Amino acid sequence: MPPATTTWPPARIIVWGVVAVVVGVWFGPRFILAFRPAENYYFDFLQEWLSARNYLAGTPVYAEQTQAMLRHTGVLLKEGMGMILSWNAHPPASVMIALPFGHLPYRDAHFLWNVVTFPLFLISIVIILWELKFPLSPWSLLPALSLLLLFHPLYLQLFLGQLNILLVFFITLAWWADRHDRIGWAGVAVGIAAGLKLYPAFLLAYFFCTRRWRGLATGVATFLAVNGLALAVFGIATFRTYIDVVVPSLQKYQTSGWNISITAFWLRIFDPHPAQKIITWSTQPEAARLLIWLSRLVITAVVVWVAWRSYSVATRDRAFATAIVGMLLVSPITWSHYFILLLLPAALLWLRWPSGSLRILLWLVLIPLWMPDYFFVALAVGPSQAQAMVNMQHDPIKPVVNITFFAVLTYALVALFVLTVICPAHDSPHATDSPPRATTNPADSEPPNGAL
Repeated sequence: MPPATTTWPPARIIVWGVVAVVVGVWFGPRFILAFRPAENYYFDFLQEWLSARNYLAGTPVYAEQTQAMLRHTGVLLKEGMGMILSWNAHPPASVMIALPFGHLPYRDAHFLWNVVTFPLFLISIVIILWELKFPLSPWSLLPALSLLLLFHPLYLQLFLGQLNILLVFFITLAWWADRHDRIGWAGVAVGIAAGLKLYPAFLLAYFFCTRRWRGLATGVATFLAVNGLALAVFGIATFRTYIDVVVPSLQKYQTSGWNISITAFWLRIFDPHPAQKIITWSTQPEAARLLIWLSRLVITAVVVWVAWRSYSVATRDRAFATAIVGMLLVSPITWSHYFILLLLPAALLWLRWPSGSLRILLWLVLIPLWMPDYFFVALAVGPSQAQAMVNMQHDPIKPVVNITFFAVLTYALVALFVLTVICPAHDSPHATDSPPRATTNPADSEPPNGAL
């Protein structure tokens, strides 16, 4: 059934029309320019591109990137030309999908990557709106366009050439398939997402706790198959380098001021990496690790509890959305461009809390997640120091700044997690959340026709 249509009053059309024009004129050009990096600027997609170039040239996929860039482009990256890590931080399977782009110059490859993946983001939005039966009008395109252009995580995704659009697409497909009792295919979609970036494997807990065994089995099998294919293409030495060299090299970024996860929150307070230049009141590595694992345990337990109590499509929607937010909290590293993965939780909360104080709280939570991540940091340390933080060349950060401005987005993500947990099971905020007295039909856990 398609979403219901609504009629807009003329005043509303005029207001949103003006907003759309202003936002389009102000932010539209910047948004379009984000698709292709400027000449002699290099960003995150450089990781996939260099690894693809390495493979095509017969050199190790995970070669040191500064040298790889000099070898493939003749350019030695200098300050102000973007950013480059010592190693490609992404798993081998992500390199595999980037191989065709390795045949192009970097700027063209980055542009084509965005052109190919961006429609998948729009498709994900359409799937969510259609499935949740959002009341829409043709005029809804006005606020939709405005919100998209103002959605800084999406801009950052395009600007950096990141992988998150692929992840949100496969996660949305998994949710759609699960809703339609295509449980096996839901697991396949989650398995592909986990193969590309690892941390979506957390969503397998949803299948386990909702007793959707087919989804769990196909998810695990797909994850192994994706990595098995990457192993066949790149060889075991690539995986050894990734596990033994690349993963340990990422630890210093776990305490970055741009990292929003629970891990970063506790490490910055009690055990920051020296490169991050964060002053602590007391260095307590054991306390940091204890609090990290306790926080992860609590978040996972809440996800398990919400999923275990799911008995219908509506309650499974809530459980899946809760798992998505929990996934970003427990991930060792969560950058702000990961927030495009929050499409489903945001849409679900917006639909099920049409009014009241919790709707106001939802606004207060979503607005910071929509904004540039550097806004709160710049408020505390100034724009120049916020920019210097990108290359870890900033002045030492004071403890008060660390637990306030640096943690705003972490607090917002925790608040979103709580709101998702207590989200009503139905569109009405007054609907009961109690399961039906009758025993749940086993067919609700597995498709009656045996479809994958």
